[in-house]
Amino acid sequence: MVEKIEKLIPIETTHLVISQNILPYFIEYNLTGGRTFDVLMYRYPIDILQKKLDGIYDIHQQSNTLNEYRAPNSIIINEDKGLKKARKIVTPHRKISELFFQKSILLNCSINIEKNITLEKGLKVLFPGSSLARKGAFEVRKIVQEFELPLVIKKDAMETKSFWNNVYIEYADSKDIFKNIELIIYPAYI
Repeated sequence: MVEKIEKLIPIETTHLVISQNILPYFIEYNLTGGRTFDVLMYRYPIDILQKKLDGIYDIHQQSNTLNEYRAPNSIIINEDKGLKKARKIVTPHRKISELFFQKSILLNCSINIEKNITLEKGLKVLFPGSSLARKGAFEVRKIVQEFELPLVIKKDAMETKSFWNNVYIEYADSKDIFKNIELIIYPAYI
């Protein structure tokens, strides 16, 4: 990957915009080559993510998956170096923008969201993420149980086989995941 990226950067380039997921590799292999760069950031830094996962685990200790997502120290260190060296942090995420204060550019991606949704019995709810604690599965389960709502989920990773016991679930149509959906809930921590 690094060799391919290096060949794609014209030698006369003086400034780069680097996606957060490849930033550690740019730093490790010095692909910035003395150029200035901005980082397009769509998630918290890995060290913060891992601390958040530890905090979520304190709440949901029955989760088998919260300890899975851990990056090697070299990735964490190189991401941190890159974020410190970046000229600007470009993000649509308000909290990430606040982390980097004067160094950040907050993209305006505002969407009008109806704040007072009336949840009625029978309303079909889609949980588009994997049924894992870090994706908010425990919170979704609590909401659909409390309001007795049918839940549509994807057929992929799950906390346990019995995780959705006592919840009416359907599996999403693989061709049209949004078919007959009236509400989408995706309270992902990361």
